[in-house]
Amino acid sequence: IDQCERCIRGHYVAGNDLVYLRYDRSGQLINYSFIGATGNQAPRGIAALRSGAVFVSAETNVDVPELDGITRQGTYVTSTATLTLVLNLDGAVQNFRITGATGVNSPGRPVESMFGDIWLPGRLNPNAALDSLSPYAHGGVNDLLIQRFNASGDALSYVYYGGSASDTSVAGAPTFDGGLVWTGESASSSDFFLEAAGNRLGPNSGS
Repeated sequence: IDQCERCIRGHYVAGNDLVYLRYDRSGQLINYSFIGATGNQAPRGIAALRSGAVFVSAETNVDVPELDGITRQGTYVTSTATLTLVLNLDGAVQNFRITGATGVNSPGRPVESMFGDIWLPGRLNPNAALDSLSPYAHGGVNDLLIQRFNASGDALSYVYYGGSASDTSVAGAPTFDGGLVWTGESASSSDFFLEAAGNRLGPNSGS
């Protein structure tokens, strides 16, 4: 990094900041960025998009009203929230959003579908809805949460599944037929609920 002081963006703020680094094909560092506010911002996943942008998932334990002159979407509630960012290749913030209810809300690794949507697994805790359009339905300690974004980082839809114990989703991958596969974990949720009317994540889903 010392060899690339000329190409640094931003500066360390406080607590733990997210660090973004870009390399060329030979492994040479091109540029890097500090992205953060007060408190802690911790990365959880990254995806290079076909549009040329970069989608980053992270956690934050404080509100982040503004980054790189961009005002956040969403609302910080309390505790740990999900922070999603769209960057250009140089690490400049193009758009970002905070998503969460009360308690700890943490993301997994984002994946781009063959249609260009970004899907983000994670967990929602405790029994609270993200908004009035899609009420929290299952009442577990943690529920599996999957969010869908467009390539610009705008939220399109989300859904949660789970049982009476702790359930979470951590990773996914697109399939060749246009679908997606997911993996996660369930802690003794024998009543795990996988179908919720109105909570589909298809292109026409409004919640």
